[in-house]
Amino acid sequence: MKVKELFLNSSKLLKDKGIETANIDVKMLLSFLLKANTNELINYFEKKVSYNFIKRFNKLIERRLKREPIANIIGKKSFWDYEFIVNKNVLTPRPDSETLIEAVLENYKDKDKNFSILDLGTGSGCLILTLLKIYKNANGLAIDKSKKALNIAEKNAKNLYIKRIKFLKNNWNNNIKKKFDLIISNPPYISKEEIKILEPEVNIFNPILALNGGNDGLDCYRYLAKNLMKNCKKNTKIFLEIGKDQEKDIKNIFEKENFKLIKSYKDINQIIRVLYFQFAN
Repeated sequence: MKVKELFLNSSKLLKDKGIETANIDVKMLLSFLLKANTNELINYFEKKVSYNFIKRFNKLIERRLKREPIANIIGKKSFWDYEFIVNKNVLTPRPDSETLIEAVLENYKDKDKNFSILDLGTGSGCLILTLLKIYKNANGLAIDKSKKALNIAEKNAKNLYIKRIKFLKNNWNNNIKKKFDLIISNPPYISKEEIKILEPEVNIFNPILALNGGNDGLDCYRYLAKNLMKNCKKNTKIFLEIGKDQEKDIKNIFEKENFKLIKSYKDINQIIRVLYFQFAN
C-alpha cells in the first residue's frame, strides 16, 4: 500500500466519525511515523509502506477515533518557536496562550533584562520556558499542584537546555514569600457545567484540575487576587490568561483587592485573552 492510499482511506474514516480536522490529523500522524515535515508529505505519497508501518499507523488512527488529541498521540506540541512534550497530565498548549507571551514582550522590550518570573499553575511549562528562552538573563519559579505535570515541565526545561528555573509542587503561592518582577498564570477558568459539554478532546483527555474553575469559572482568580500582593514588588507586572467574556468580572475581582487593570490583550480570534494588572500602591 502507498502512503497516498493510507492518507485518503484514513481521512475518510475520521470524517465519517465527524472529526472536522480529519485531513490535517492524518497528515500529522503520517508525518510523525515517516519522520517527515508535514509540508513535505506529498513527496511521500507514492512511497510504499510495510505491513508493520500500516499496523502502527492504524493504532494511531484508532486512538484519534476515540477523540484523543493529536498532540497527546504523538506526545508533543509546538508553542511559539519551540516544541513541548505533552500528555494527558497537562493541558495542550494552544495558540491563544501565545497572547500572553506577546503581552510580556510588549512590556519587556529589553531581552537582556535580568528579572524574576513566577508561573502559577505551570502545566507543561510552555509559558515560563518560552519566556526564559526569549529572556536569556531571566530566572523563574514554576509552581503546580500536580507532580505529574511538573515532571513534564522539568523534561521540557531539560530539552530546551534551560537551567535558570526551579520547580515546586505547591498549592498556588501558598507559603511563597519571595517577591517577583513578573507573575504569570493560565489558571483553570471553565465552569463545572461547561466542562460537561466540552468536546471529548478537552474534557476526557485533559486533567480536570487544569480546567475546573468552580461554579462560575472564577474561583482561581478570586484566590490569586487575595494572595498575590505578598509576591509583588512596587512595579511587579501580572499577566493572566482568561476565558471568553470574563474580563469585566475578573477586573472587578482584582480591583477589590487593590489591583489595577493596565491593559487587556486579544487573541488571534479577537477575543480578550490576557489581562495585565499591577498592584495599586
